[in-house]
Amino acid sequence: MRYTKRTKKYGAKASDDPSALTVNDEAINDARAAVELLSKQPKIDSKRIFVLGHSWGGYLAPRIATGDSQISGIIILAGSARPLEQMIVEQLQYFATQPGGSSEQLQKQLAAAEESEKQIENPNLKSTDTIGLVGARVPGGYFLDLRGYDPPAVAAKLTIPILVLQGGRDYQVRDADFDAWKKALEGKPSGEFKHYVDLNHLFETGKGMATPSEYDNPGHVAEPVVADIAAWILADARIDCARTNHVTQWRQHESRSNPLLWRPPLNCAILRFEVAAVHRAIVSPGGNSNAPELRRSSRDPQQVAPLAPRESRNKCPLSPQ
Repeated sequence: MRYTKRTKKYGAKASDDPSALTVNDEAINDARAAVELLSKQPKIDSKRIFVLGHSWGGYLAPRIATGDSQISGIIILAGSARPLEQMIVEQLQYFATQPGGSSEQLQKQLAAAEESEKQIENPNLKSTDTIGLVGARVPGGYFLDLRGYDPPAVAAKLTIPILVLQGGRDYQVRDADFDAWKKALEGKPSGEFKHYVDLNHLFETGKGMATPSEYDNPGHVAEPVVADIAAWILADARIDCARTNHVTQWRQHESRSNPLLWRPPLNCAILRFEVAAVHRAIVSPGGNSNAPELRRSSRDPQQVAPLAPRESRNKCPLSPQ
């Protein structure tokens, strides 16, 4: 399932009281409502619903899953493990190392972001305060709601399967974030990790640390990422099948060696969820029409193809056909 993020579609009208906006209003309540909607679809096994979050969506995924027993697992693509204000300052500092990084405009943006970071982390911050952050005016309550939220620590308390994927060329979410997820989930059978040395924040292939201009190039998610996600869900389905004595049904599918040809023995649904921070992201819920997304090609299942126009898409990218 995919849907347009509330603040993308409605802007300031996304909340009855914009001055009291939190991530619950912005994203979490809608994500849980989507899970509830999927659970009621007759062709979907309500016990096999996964939430996939990219970037800021990965940051929020553990919070979305907490207390929602209908979520069978979460997939975190380039999920930040640190607060938004810190990530933005770090990204702007990286921009400053690139050609043209010494421009007066960028230096002003960096200085403003550093000042915003101080305001957000000020112990005297009030919910009624207004913070300027990369051109937006955000109520202080938005950040107070997230104060103390530690995504990896929250993830470690979950008992559902968790898959964390990270690109080694990513300058927005760094290996330090990936390491934080690994440390928190270390030794837990529920956690699995995939690191791709040559992929950027959009999980597109390249060389060297990515640059902002890279995002202007048409592309799609690298095939190994799609394959790894499919294989991970398939493995989880195998465990579930064994527990429910569907071994014969499983073996009918076990011989399929290519995970891109995957047809699970149980229907499942994947809720793709993302909240963009500074740049667009791969699995944006209706935000950017040029953003690459996950899909198996209907003509050649061994290839990964760009998605068709949104109006013609209505199926989960990894669901049975």
